[in-house]
Amino acid sequence: DVPAKPTTQARIRLQDVADTNRGDVSDSAFMIFNSASITVMSPNGGEIWKPDSEYTLFWSSVFVDSLTIQYTIDGGSTWSTIVADTPASIGSYDWRIPSILTSQALIRLVDLFNNSVFDVSNTSFSIAPFSFEVASGWNLSSIPVIPVNPTTSTNFPNALSAAFTYRENYITSDSTFNGIGYWIKYDTSKAIPGLGTLTHVATVPLAARWNMIGSISDPIAVSSLGVSPDSVVLSNFFEYSADSGY
Repeated sequence: DVPAKPTTQARIRLQDVADTNRGDVSDSAFMIFNSASITVMSPNGGEIWKPDSEYTLFWSSVFVDSLTIQYTIDGGSTWSTIVADTPASIGSYDWRIPSILTSQALIRLVDLFNNSVFDVSNTSFSIAPFSFEVASGWNLSSIPVIPVNPTTSTNFPNALSAAFTYRENYITSDSTFNGIGYWIKYDTSKAIPGLGTLTHVATVPLAARWNMIGSISDPIAVSSLGVSPDSVVLSNFFEYSADSGY
């Protein structure tokens, strides 16, 4: 059982147990090359995991005895240790997610005895309390949380378009906020992490005529919405889907 410790200076020595003066050593050194490997299986990119919840990390490994599990929340600039030493053969580890918000999380697994053997999640995953769906093409959407970072690129990552809101005319918005509706375009349907604080109530200012408004973190009946003052007359509410229109 060759140890997973690469070297060019390996030798074998055989000795008589009863007479240690009787034995032999390899005439010259031989090489032990690195055939060990680790592969991160989950999370491996695109997952949305909730903070302060427990998830299972999965991996496969070859010729690795023990490994260290680490995570980053900034795309790999800094790393923190989840567990310093765990048997590689078990192939999984239950991890309680810290109470943080990020879309740049990665997992790294490192051979405890040979740090040149490691693997990292293929792409980043998110830690967020909420996720919402966007469809391929144009979406009439909103931010269902109070965002930590209001930049549009953070709240609608990898969008094909700018975010358009409506104030008598359509205007682009570099920042996106709860309570406001936006047009946004994507190349495929996907889940978007809601990087912010859950909100269960919102007051939205309305202009005369048409408005694009946002949502809260819970689905609610239109009949439960109130308007102030009571004399304001509201139209029906319209949603949009590429399949059925308004």
